[in-house]
Amino acid sequence: MNINSVESLLIETPCRLDAVRNAARVLRSFLASNGATEDELNAWELVIVEAGNNAVLHTPNLSGENCVGFLMNAWPDSVDLCVTDRSAGFEMPDDISLPMDDSESGRGLFIMSSLTDSVRYLKGREENFMILRRARPALSNRTSAIRPDEMEQTINMMTDELGAAFESLSAIFRFSADLGKSGNVHDCATKWLTELMKVTRTDWFVFRTYDVVTETLKLLSASPTKNVALLPVLINVSPDKTHASVEIRALADGREVWFNAGSPAWETASLSEIFGSPMSGISYPIYVGCEIFGVLTMGTLEAHTDFSVSQVSIIRTFADFLGIQLNNESVQREANTAHILHSQLQKELQIASDIQRSLLPIALPSIKGFSLAAHSQSARAVGGDFYDVVKVGDEGVLFAITDVMGKGVPAAMFATMFRSLLHARPDLTTSPGRLMEWLNRSLFHDLDRVSMFVTAQLTYLDYVSKTFTVASAGHCAALLVEGTESRLREVSGDGPPLGITLDAVYVEESVRPEAPSRLLMLTDGLIEARGKDGRMLGQIAVADCFMNTARIEAKADKVRDSLVKLAADHQNGTPSTDDLTFLLLVSNDATASQ
Repeated sequence: MNINSVESLLIETPCRLDAVRNAARVLRSFLASNGATEDELNAWELVIVEAGNNAVLHTPNLSGENCVGFLMNAWPDSVDLCVTDRSAGFEMPDDISLPMDDSESGRGLFIMSSLTDSVRYLKGREENFMILRRARPALSNRTSAIRPDEMEQTINMMTDELGAAFESLSAIFRFSADLGKSGNVHDCATKWLTELMKVTRTDWFVFRTYDVVTETLKLLSASPTKNVALLPVLINVSPDKTHASVEIRALADGREVWFNAGSPAWETASLSEIFGSPMSGISYPIYVGCEIFGVLTMGTLEAHTDFSVSQVSIIRTFADFLGIQLNNESVQREANTAHILHSQLQKELQIASDIQRSLLPIALPSIKGFSLAAHSQSARAVGGDFYDVVKVGDEGVLFAITDVMGKGVPAAMFATMFRSLLHARPDLTTSPGRLMEWLNRSLFHDLDRVSMFVTAQLTYLDYVSKTFTVASAGHCAALLVEGTESRLREVSGDGPPLGITLDAVYVEESVRPEAPSRLLMLTDGLIEARGKDGRMLGQIAVADCFMNTARIEAKADKVRDSLVKLAADHQNGTPSTDDLTFLLLVSNDATASQ
C-alpha cells in the first residue's frame, strides 16, 4: 500500500446473519492485504460482525434485499468503517459503558467502542450510518509485505489460498459427480467428509443436523471409528451455554468455535470419549439461507493444531456446499411425499364424488301432468348440496333439496345421511312438516357435535288436488310462477335449520297454484354466484330469468338450461365458491298454453 494513498472496499449484503459473516471475512482479507496486524484483523472482524448483526436484527422484512452496507477505508495511519443500515435507528448514548448482566442490549455497542477509537451514529430519513475509526500502529511495528523476508511469507500464503481454492473446487466437483451417479446425498456425505479429512489433514469429523421442532442436534455422519456407535445421537440444545459443548456453542452463537487441549473439559467431553484425547479443532455452523442447518466439527488428535487459512477455507466451503445439497434433498423428498399424498387425496375425493353422484336420482321420474329437470354442481370434488325426488304411490311425489353448512367431505357425509333418513320414513312423506321434525331429531346430535347445520326444503305435490305443501328448515324460499299472466310468488314453510334446536317445530305452507304453474326449488349457490368483480348474481336476476323463461318455454329442461347459462355468464370463468343446485317442475298446462 502506498503510504500516501487510501485503499477502499465497498460491500453491500442481504439482510442476513450469514451474509454479515461472509462480509466480515472479505473485509478481514482486505485489511490483511493492506498490511494489518493480527490484532487489527481480530478487532475489526469482531467490530464488523457486531455492527452488521445489529443492523440485520433491527431491520425487518428485508432479508432478500441488499440492506446492509460496509465501506472500509484503509489509510496509512488509521482504518475507518461506515456501516449503513435501514433500521429504525437508535439514539447514541453519551456514555457507552458495559451494561448490567441482566441487560439484553448495549453489549455490542460497548464492544465496538472498546475496540475502536471513535464511534459515531447518524440517523437519516431512509438510512442510518455508523462510523467507526481505529488508529493503526506505526509502519515499523506492523506485519506488512514491505520487508523482504515477509514478502516471501505473503507469497506463500497467497499460494496456499490458491491451492485451497483449487482443492475446494476439485472436491466439490468430485462430490457433485458422485452425487449425480447415486442421487443420494446421505450416502455420499460420509465418503466425501472422509476425503475432506485427507485434504485438511484432520483425524476425525462429526456432522450433525439441527431439528428445529425438538431443538436438538441429530447425528448425520461421523468419521469411521470403532467407538462411533457410542456417539450420542441427540444433543439437547440448552439456552444455558455455561457448560455447553463446542457444537452447541457454534449453533447458539452462529459462528465457528475453536478448541484445543486447553479448552474446558465439558466443551469436548462427548467427542474426546469417542475419538480420544488430546484433541483440537473447529466446530463450524452451517446455514442454508437464513436458517441454521447443522454443525460440522473437524479435529486432530493433537493438543494444539494451527489450522492454516487454506484448511479453514476448505472446511467452510465444503460444509456450506454439503449443507445446501442435503437441504435440497430434504426439500425434494418432502415435495415428492406431498405429491404422493396429494395424488392419493385426489383419488379418494374422486371416489367420494362418484359415490355422492350415485346418490342423486339416476333419472328423474315421470310425474303425471308435469315435466321435471334438475342441476347440481359442487364447488369442490364433493359438496353438501343434495336433491331427491320420492314418488309416493299414485298419490303424489315428494321433492327434497338440502344445503349442508360448509363444503367438502364433512358436508357430503351429512348430505348422505340426510338422503338415507329421507327414505327411511315413507309414512311421513305426505306431511313435510312432520317429516322435517323427525329429520331434525335424527340429525341433531351428530350436527351439534361438530357445530354444523343443514338447511332443507321439502315439497309434497298432491296429484289429485294439484296442491303444493312446503316445509322449510332455514332454506331459501321456492319460486312459483302461476297463471297465464306468469305471476311470481315465493313459497316457504317456517322453521330453523336442522341441528339448531332439538325440538324445533316446522310450519307447513300449502298452495294450489293457478294453471299453468312452474316451481323452482334452489340452494343459495345459484343466488350467490359471483362474477370477476365479486358481485353476486342475486335473487332478482334469478327470479327474472326464471319468470321470463318459464313464460315462453314449455319444458323444464329448457328453463334449467337458461338458469345454468345465466350463472355461467355472470361468473365468466370465475371459480364457484359454493355448491349450486336447483330442481324445476313445470306443469303440462304450460305446454298446452304455448
